[in-house]
Amino acid sequence: MKTLNAALFIILIAMLFAQCQHKEISGGSTNPLDQFSGQHEVHIKGIDIPLENDSVLYDPRTIDIHDSIAILYDNVGTTGYTMVNLKNGKLLKRFAYSGDKSTQFNINALNVTFSDDHQSILIYQANPPARLFRYSIDSMMKLKDYQPEFMYEVPKQLYFDNLLALSDSLLIGKLGMISLDSKLFGLLDIKTNKMTTGILLPKLNDVDDNYYSKDVLPWTRSTLDGKTMLRPGRPNEIAYFSSKGGFAQILNISKGSHFNSAYQMLSYLPSFEVLKTNDMVSTKLSADCLFGYNDVAVTSDEIFVLYNGKNATDEGTDNLSSNILLVYDWHGKPLRRYKLDKDCYKIAIDPGHPKILYTLQAFKNIKIRTYKL
Repeated sequence: MKTLNAALFIILIAMLFAQCQHKEISGGSTNPLDQFSGQHEVHIKGIDIPLENDSVLYDPRTIDIHDSIAILYDNVGTTGYTMVNLKNGKLLKRFAYSGDKSTQFNINALNVTFSDDHQSILIYQANPPARLFRYSIDSMMKLKDYQPEFMYEVPKQLYFDNLLALSDSLLIGKLGMISLDSKLFGLLDIKTNKMTTGILLPKLNDVDDNYYSKDVLPWTRSTLDGKTMLRPGRPNEIAYFSSKGGFAQILNISKGSHFNSAYQMLSYLPSFEVLKTNDMVSTKLSADCLFGYNDVAVTSDEIFVLYNGKNATDEGTDNLSSNILLVYDWHGKPLRRYKLDKDCYKIAIDPGHPKILYTLQAFKNIKIRTYKL
C-alpha cells in the first residue's frame, strides 16, 4: 500500500480543508439520559483502594484491569504505563516509556487490548510512526529487560483514534482525521494491507448539513473521538461511544468483512469551528460544545458507560469527570442507571469479577475506587 510522507500529508490536508476556515458547525440537542427516564436511579457508595505510597501513581489517564492488576496510562515525567497490584496497592512495574528506541513509545493516544486468554496485551501507539506491540504479561513481570513483540506499523495515510485486534491479522478501529471516505470505522488486514470501511454517521434533522459535507466530515469524525471495546468471547462485536457529542454505536463484523449495525444512537454532535492559520488547518471547540461519554467498560453481557454531558470548554478539570453510570445490553437496550458517590474520570471492570466496578479519579486527589454493582 502506497504511503505518504508526513509533511506531504499535512500539506494535502491543509489544501483540502482551506475552504472550511472559520466555519462554525452546530450540533443537536437531545439527551442520552432520556432513554433511562422511566428507570430508578440507583445510588451506590464506593471504597478507596489504599496505595502503598503517593509515588505509586503520578498522573494516570486510563485504567484497565485483569486479575486484580491495574494497568494505567501514567505520566511520570515521561509517558508510559504503570502496573499496580490492587490487592496490596503496590507498584509492580512501569513500562513503555517515551524515547527513541523502536520498542519505546512517543505516546499521544494509546489503548490497551487484552488477548482472549488474557495472557498478553496489545498496545497501540497513535503518534507517527503508528505501531502496535504485543506484551506478554508473564514474561514482562519476570524479565527485567523484556522487549515486546513488534506487530505492525500502520501506513502513514491511515489514522485511527484507537485500534483493536480482532485476530493476529485483523485490526479494527474508529477512523480519525483522514479523507479516505465518509465511513466511521475501518477493518485492516495487516497481511494484505487491505482496508475495509463501514458505518455512516447518522443524520440529525436539526443539524447543519456541513457536518456531513466531504470537506468537514473528517473533522466531525475526529472531534467525536471516543472509545471502542470488543465484546469478551465475541471479538467480532464492537461497542463505541464518543467522548464529545452523544453518539453510540454497537456493530458486528460478519464473514467477508461486512459491517453490520446492531444499534446506534445519536443525541447530539460536538460543536466546533474549522480554522485555517498559516496554511495549517485545525479545529476549535465552540462555547456550547458538550462532552459525551468519558469511558466504556464491557462484560460478555453488558456495556457500562460513564456519561458526562458537561460543557467541554469550561476552564479547570471539574468538567472532565462525572458520576453518571449507564448500563446497556449488547443490543443497545437501557438496563440500569447508577449515580456514583464520587465523580471519576475513567472506569474499568475486571473480567473475573464482573459485579465490581473500578473507577479512576484523576488530575487531583488521584484514587482508584471500587463499587459493588
